[in-house]
Amino acid sequence: MRKLVDPKQLSLDFLVHNERNIESSQSSKYVILMRHGHYDGSHLSIYGRAGIEKAAQEILSIAKGIEESYIASSHVVRAIESAEIIAKALRKEKVERLDELYIANDDMTVADKKKLDTLFEDHNGAGLIVLVTHFEVMRDYPSHFHQEQFGIPYQKWPEFEKGEGICFDLNAKNYRFINRK
Repeated sequence: MRKLVDPKQLSLDFLVHNERNIESSQSSKYVILMRHGHYDGSHLSIYGRAGIEKAAQEILSIAKGIEESYIASSHVVRAIESAEIIAKALRKEKVERLDELYIANDDMTVADKKKLDTLFEDHNGAGLIVLVTHFEVMRDYPSHFHQEQFGIPYQKWPEFEKGEGICFDLNAKNYRFINRK
């Protein structure tokens, strides 16, 4: 059972520290991690485009009222095409390409995760951050991000299929799935 604390007993240091945390979390309101759409060869298939367009509409509804956003993808064509569909829905022209969003081996290392953590710090002013990536990142990074941002370990994330993602609401400290089948 959780013990309630009388606010009169909290120290000034505790209140100032937590006020700073609240202020910093409000500057980046949503972080979305998306797995690229279904592909045929190196390009998105018709099915993949349709799935990402559906996800883009969900993201657009989340992004209402947010002025500044940052969108990035890996350098792989299917991820770039997926990110461009999302950017178009959000009326954004620029999609940055980041090597950190593609992991060539099976598992993300601690160093890989820290590189992505730094990315969020670099774009803290954006109200919406959308990263389009691949299976390995979607398998390993959401639990790390959840732990880092919310202080709560979450070990058993469902496998993200192509075109699916997760949206972390940093202010409310919760998440929701995007385009979940």
